Amino acid sequence: MRRNTVLRKREKYLSKLPSLVGKVCVVTGGTGSLARNLILNLLFLGARVYFTYRNESKAKKLLEELSKFSSNLFAFPLDLSVKEEVFSFLKRLPERIDFFFHVAGTYHRPLERTKDGYERTYQTDFLSILWIDEELLMNHPETRIIHTGSVSMYYSKVDFKDPMSLHCAKTIRYGRDKRLLALYVLALKRRYPVRSFVLAHPGVSATSLFQSEKGGFGKAFETFLVPLMKVIFMKPWKASLSLLLGAFAGDGEKELVAPRGLFHSWGYPKVISLRKSLLESREKEDMERLIAKEKERIVSN
Repeated sequence: MRRNTVLRKREKYLSKLPSLVGKVCVVTGGTGSLARNLILNLLFLGARVYFTYRNESKAKKLLEELSKFSSNLFAFPLDLSVKEEVFSFLKRLPERIDFFFHVAGTYHRPLERTKDGYERTYQTDFLSILWIDEELLMNHPETRIIHTGSVSMYYSKVDFKDPMSLHCAKTIRYGRDKRLLALYVLALKRRYPVRSFVLAHPGVSATSLFQSEKGGFGKAFETFLVPLMKVIFMKPWKASLSLLLGAFAGDGEKELVAPRGLFHSWGYPKVISLRKSLLESREKEDMERLIAKEKERIVSN
């Protein structure tokens, strides 16, 4: 009964959106609960979807499950914490991409460097996204890019002298990189006013980011508190709607797609204004310098 109710609610919402028949979408982190629901929404609307994965067995299971709904689903391996994989993935992108959804990410990980020498959260949640976006800007002018944001972007700080600082706690590193991502999206909107960039906050949901195997809060948290979160917080299918709405709205200079409920953390999505603390940040010049520095590294490599 509960499952049927959810399906009816989902289909009722999706029926109000434009068709995506003939459109090509790429979704990163496809086997996670948030991305999986987004993929299902896109297939429902008729899109052709390419998703990325790290776990091959989970990807095969997802392909088998969703092939019941559509044959327009394809998968690519991608680990955002490995630079070589990111640039290999970029060479395999479809010739045309209408929508690119950045969903993959990591959270609350132990302090560690990747084999490329970066702090893992920094590379996964910010730097690899920058690498991908710069490629899309050069070779896919038609693409609308949707980024997954977080309310932590409002409350976090960035030390631009050491943006991937190793001297801060797990949650602080996550917030730092979400702020970096938000500042990057705002920089893109200023530099390319005719292109479409969206920042979408899915709300508070007990996604797979909280799993201990993905660097969450540990087994005890996963065992006792995640089940409680699943009861209290928003379901992943509804959280995914903020990202989906980003395909149709929210690309204005000062706009954010987020749930309409309390603290913009629960409920169906709508377009709202970003807070002044981000829009009027004095970090613009610092962000531009960081972007230039990372783009220079791409060219030199």
